[in-house]
Formats: sequence, structure tokens, C-alpha cells
Amino acid sequence: MSVFFPRGRQLKKQDFYVLFFIRPPFMLLIAYWLFGSGYFSHWHIFWPVSLALIVQTVVSWRLHIYADGWIRSRYANIEKVTERLVWSMGSHICIMVTVISISCALFALTDFQHFDFQWDGYFKTLVTGFCTNIAATGFHEGVYMFHNWRKTWLEAEELKKNNLKSQLTGLKSKVDSHFLFNSINTLSSLIEEDRTLAEKFLDEMSKVYRYILQGDREELIPLGEEIEFINSWFFLLKTRYGAAIELQLEQLGDTKAYALPVLSLMLIAENIIEHNSISKKSPLRLCIRRERDHLLFGHLIQPKKNSQIANEDQKVHHLFDKYKLMGIYDADLFYRDQWRWVKIPLILTSTPL
Repeated sequence: MSVFFPRGRQLKKQDFYVLFFIRPPFMLLIAYWLFGSGYFSHWHIFWPVSLALIVQTVVSWRLHIYADGWIRSRYANIEKVTERLVWSMGSHICIMVTVISISCALFALTDFQHFDFQWDGYFKTLVTGFCTNIAATGFHEGVYMFHNWRKTWLEAEELKKNNLKSQLTGLKSKVDSHFLFNSINTLSSLIEEDRTLAEKFLDEMSKVYRYILQGDREELIPLGEEIEFINSWFFLLKTRYGAAIELQLEQLGDTKAYALPVLSLMLIAENIIEHNSISKKSPLRLCIRRERDHLLFGHLIQPKKNSQIANEDQKVHHLFDKYKLMGIYDADLFYRDQWRWVKIPLILTSTPL
């Protein structure tokens, strides 16, 4: 059993479809080319020849599976269909010619059923074997492409579900009563202490909520507008926390030429505020910088004692899913020198949004 069913290559349903449904008709035709019309007219020829060709067919079938597994392990991507087909047909033809040639040689040497080797029958057998390989390879490739398509479709459906969850998360953040309550309390205190600062706070607060409420209208937003929004949003936090929180903007360059999903920076910033401690003794330091076609949003790691680590990256991964729905897969999350960085791609725009 280990010869025909070795470890490391799991047999699939389509392998047995090929063995039981595609190969038998071609096997009968090969028997006719090699043994002539007597194969069908004499039972004493039919059964021994059929048994011998069944053994030949199973051996050939298993060798083709070895080759197929080796090729698919090296050309697994759906985009490499041409390379995969070329290697598949080449290897399968070599196996087919070898198995048929060895079989003919054994039949001739043993005088199996008075086998009379004829070049004409041999070449017809090779052509039949070639047609068998085309049918089997086409069937395997069709099944393989279908499974890849189905996998991609299921992943897209999962991404859509995550996108809906992300939208719900965004809606919750938009009406975050806790943030709104704190902002109103801060404004109430400022009205009594510093009316000028209170007016500035109210102005920035109106910008923040106007931007949030209009966020659903646009899928992408210019980087410059997103930076202006995060500056207004940070002003509210800075007014509340004072020296306990810091934001640094570095090397942003041309903010009009690039865009990103709307409210991306707020999603990352809220995640940072939610899971990190803020105090004058240990200020929470934030940094936004641009590196080529990516924007990095990082913070000094100082987690809250009761922060739920398991849910820390949930909002960030929702943002990554938004990029995946646009066919962009190089968003990343990494750690460097006590800092945690979220890296998101910037989308180059040919015309201003």
C-alpha cells in the first residue's frame, strides 16, 4: 500500500474520478491498438490483457499524481497557470511514453498473449495516451481553478462581512457618548476659566464632528484633509490632558497627491487611546510620519493595567480589511524600540479628490 498511497500526497476525489471515469475508455482503445480486434472477440485474450492494462493504468495514474503534486507545490499560484500547464503536460507525456514503452517491451519479451509489436499500433497507443493526458490534465486544472476561485470568493465574502462590522464599529465611535461627554465637560470648564480657549475648543470640536458626520459620503479622502481632522481631534485631547499627551508630525510631504480611507487615522488613534495609559508622569507620545507611499502611525507602548490585549488590534485589522477590499494587501502592524507602529498604504491620486 505504501507504494501506491505514500505519505505526503493526499489523494483527492478528482484523482479517483480520473481513474474510474476518464482512463477506462482510453485503456480499451489502447488494448485494441496493441492486440487488435481479437481483444474484443476472444475472452481468453480480453481478460488477461484487461488485467495487465489495469495494472499499467494504476501505476501510470499514481506516477502522474506524484508529478502533479510536485508541480503544484512549486507553481501553486493561480497566476502561474501557463507554467503549471507546460510542466504538467511535459512531465505527463514523459511518464506516459515511458510506461507504454516498458509495457510493450514486457509484452514482447514474455510473448504475452502472442503480442506482436507493430510500430503503427505503438504510435496510435502514444497518441491515445496523449489524449488521455490532455483530458486528465484539463479536468484537474479545471477543478483546481474552480477551488481557487471558490476560495477567493469565500475570502471576499468574509472581507465584506468584516467591512460591515468595521462600519458598525465606526458608527459606534461616531456617537461615542463617552468622548462627547468628556468634550462637553471640558468645554464647560473652559467657558468659566478661559473664554478665548473655549471658543477655539468649540470651533475645533465642530470641525471634528462635521468631518465625522460627513465621513460616510466619501470612500477615500485626501491625506491633507485627514491630517487636518486629526489635528482638530488631537486639539480636543490636548486641551483635556495637557502635557500628558503629545503628537508629532514628521516628513508628510505632499499631502494633496495621496489619499486614504476616510477616518483611518481616527480609527488608529482611538485604538491607541483606548488601550494605553495617559499621565503627566508618563506622557503618551504619538507620531505620524510618511515613508515613501506609506503612512506610519505609531505610539510609545504603555498599556493600561486593565486593557484587553486580545482585542487591541481588532479595530486596526478592520482597517486592513478595508484595504483588502480595494485589492491592497501591504498594510502592516509592527513593533520597534518600545514603539508600536501601524503602517497603511497611501493611494496615489492622478487628480485631486
